[in-house]
Amino acid sequence: MNKPLTFHIFLTSLLLAVFAFQFEVVQPLEKALLGKGQIHFVDWLFLPHGLKVIFVVLLGASVMWGIFPVQLVAMWFFLGTAFETAFVYAIIATSGLWLSLALLNMPAERPLNKGFASGEDTTFRLFRAVILVALITSLITALGMSTWYASIDGVWVFPMKFLIGDMLGTLVILTILVAVRKPILNTVKFK
Repeated sequence: MNKPLTFHIFLTSLLLAVFAFQFEVVQPLEKALLGKGQIHFVDWLFLPHGLKVIFVVLLGASVMWGIFPVQLVAMWFFLGTAFETAFVYAIIATSGLWLSLALLNMPAERPLNKGFASGEDTTFRLFRAVILVALITSLITALGMSTWYASIDGVWVFPMKFLIGDMLGTLVILTILVAVRKPILNTVKFK
């Protein structure tokens, strides 16, 4: 198998594993600590959002072919949501990633399939790009899914809850990556 395909399969599997962790570990903990409420609509800590954003910022639009089906399967399989709702979620969330990536890349005339991991980008620029993409995507997802839930269930889910969960999830994933990155970089010998 060629290396890019193997790499994309790995990233897709990692995202699916984080969705599984979210719905099988984090969400039950939230329910136990905070009660059920609207938890089945939105999590207060949503880790998959952070991972998706980091993939897109570092690697560009090429990873989105794997993000869409993982989101669809995760919402449908793990949460048991109606297929239509899972499909709408996957469309809205992926569209948010596309739009935010376009907003960051077009002013710099950078192609959408190029990530921000090039040599001229500093860690601070990458951090800002991750936060900005996470925020834009979260806002689009929050507005889209709040409208969707209101139209099908008559339940208005406060969009701020999406924003909080997505941004906290992004910060947690960033923190984990920074914590893991330092020991890995200390053990790798560069030539």
